[in-house]
Amino acid sequence: MSRALLIHSGAVGDFILSLRVVEAIRQIDASPISILGRSGYAQLVDAIEGVDTILDLDGKGFHTLFSTDCDLPVEIVEALRPFDLAVNMLGHSGGAMDEQLQRAGVARVINIDPRLRIGWSGHITDQWMTDLHARGLVTVPGSPTLLVEDRRRADGRAALERQTGGHGHHLTILHPGSGSDAKCWPLEQFIRLARLLHEEDRKTVFLLGPVEIEKLSATDMDKLRETAPVVQQLEIGPAAALLSAADLFVGNDSGMSHLAAAVGTRCVAIFGPTDPKHWRPLGEHVRIAYSPPNWPDIGDVLGLV
Repeated sequence: MSRALLIHSGAVGDFILSLRVVEAIRQIDASPISILGRSGYAQLVDAIEGVDTILDLDGKGFHTLFSTDCDLPVEIVEALRPFDLAVNMLGHSGGAMDEQLQRAGVARVINIDPRLRIGWSGHITDQWMTDLHARGLVTVPGSPTLLVEDRRRADGRAALERQTGGHGHHLTILHPGSGSDAKCWPLEQFIRLARLLHEEDRKTVFLLGPVEIEKLSATDMDKLRETAPVVQQLEIGPAAALLSAADLFVGNDSGMSHLAAAVGTRCVAIFGPTDPKHWRPLGEHVRIAYSPPNWPDIGDVLGLV
């Protein structure tokens, strides 16, 4: 039985989008797929259809893939031996990694540059599909999907209701952060949105990750807590469960928006300097707030909500 390996070490949003590549491979061969990437993503392995293992790229020995001057440890050869195909999305085209993978017994390596090409007019994942098609993997995968177990979704709902006291209410998660400050709708607008939702008897929660906690001032944190409960520093697995349990998610061009879209939650993604035609979250229930050259105003976002 043939096996395929996806090599990917990008941030959350890019990783979620790369699940389209996983699905493209699955449409060619239904055999289980493994992912070699960030260790934290192993928390999602049960939610990714067709994936049975997520290996830690930073784990012992995998650094030897990056240089032909390194002998491959026996355990790395054994780990890679089952794979006939490796799709490498690290941005390395050919060179040492190809050679090392082939030394380990991987018969075929396809390199996909994860970066947006100059002149590309569509979504970044369509660029990746074009590259796969050029290498003979002609498929048309749908949107990235994470399948959250009913039990975990119920636990997420219970957690939201405890935070908000909102049993039986419409529950909205607001995520005011992103990996870049430039991609963040003003915090005051998120606070104003939360207050407007409260006036409609909708319960809201602010979801903050390590990046936001580090960047936000004590004054900003106080403003958030005065407006709505704040949930902090969730790992990606519990965050996926929490997002899947919400009735609505509102966030920036961020990994959390992609995660919310992938678990099937209704999602409003707010874009400013980045172009959603390239980077928008993918999914049936995604709506985009985008008003170039300015940020969308509160009325635009509330209308979509």
